Formats: sequence, C-alpha cells, structure tokens
Amino acid sequence: MFIRETPTVNKKTGVSYSKYQLVESYRCEKGPRQRIVMTLTELDLDKSLWPALANAIAQRLSGVTSLFESDPIIARYVDLAITKYAIRSEVAAAKETRATEADLEMVDLSSAKTINSRSIGPELIGNSFYESS
Repeated sequence: MFIRETPTVNKKTGVSYSKYQLVESYRCEKGPRQRIVMTLTELDLDKSLWPALANAIAQRLSGVTSLFESDPIIARYVDLAITKYAIRSEVAAAKETRATEADLEMVDLSSAKTINSRSIGPELIGNSFYESS
C-alpha cells in the first residue's frame, strides 16, 4: 500500500487543493491494478513519513498489532483514519441491515378489493381551471 496525492480543483470556487488516498496494488488476469482503500483528509505529514503511515494503516486494517510503539504523530493519523473508516463501514452496515430487515408483507393482488372508490381526476382539473381564471 502507498499514499497518493491527487491535486483537485473545486469547480464552484476554483480553489485547488490536494486529496490524499491510501492505494492498494493488486494483480488480476488483465495485469496489475490499483484500488483506493480510503481517502485521507488533511495530511499535514512530511512526505518521507508517508510509507510508514501507509504500513501502519495497513497493519491496523488487517488486525495486526505492532510490538514496537510507532511514532506518536503517525499513531495519531492512523487513529483518525481508522475512526473515519469504522464510522463509514458502520453506516454502510446499518444501511444494508435496514434494507434486508424491512418489514414486508405478502399481498394477493387478485383477492384485493376496493370499496367506495371515487374519481378525483376530472374534478381536480376542473377546479384548477376555475381557480386560474
């Protein structure tokens, strides 16, 4: 894994800023590919520390804990990134749970009947013409 800096321009304001992405390289049948694991916000870290940060985030995502304490600055960035990642994954899981646990009932449409149905279409059109004139 590595960190990629991507320059971006806001279309509305024209302000340019940098977007930082944690990228994973992998191989498939069509050759090497890259996928974005997460987007990092406001990375005010020296570029020489980016590989250490990428390794620390990768270890934390895979559940591996380091025996040696890393740099406290890198640890702070890792904690922020993992917290943001955890919140997003919780929201996605809640959305999926809500979709799968919907309260649905089966209805036989051939046996469904309407009682005391009334027309509203022509009356509504006539009323709108009456109010517009």
